[in-house]
Amino acid sequence: MSTNPPAPQFANVAVSQDKTSATVTLGQTNYHLDAKVLSDLITTLMIARADISPPIPQAPPANVTLSVRPGNWGVAADEAKGDVLLGFPHPGFGWVGFRFAKEHAEELARQLAACAQNIRSAAPY
Repeated sequence: MSTNPPAPQFANVAVSQDKTSATVTLGQTNYHLDAKVLSDLITTLMIARADISPPIPQAPPANVTLSVRPGNWGVAADEAKGDVLLGFPHPGFGWVGFRFAKEHAEELARQLAACAQNIRSAAPY
């Protein structure tokens, strides 16, 4: 019986003790990044990922490891385009925004309301 060696780790991230920066190690190179630069890098990586195939699957994953329970959100209307804008704060990604056509926003509202009605009021967090 043979065992395969572990796959090489391409990147590693370590948060500083004072939590004001992170060291990102790519291959043999270390990059010391403050919060703004790290946020800019995350945004750049998200934009690049959006352009790489295969696209993100339409079906949600079985385990939602990056899910958060936001206590606030933002909603706005883009009347010129007829869209509804919805934004959620994520502790790692910052504000994440979504744009919905009016009919999709209405369907989302219906589905959220239906799900909320099916949840027992004493559901634990």
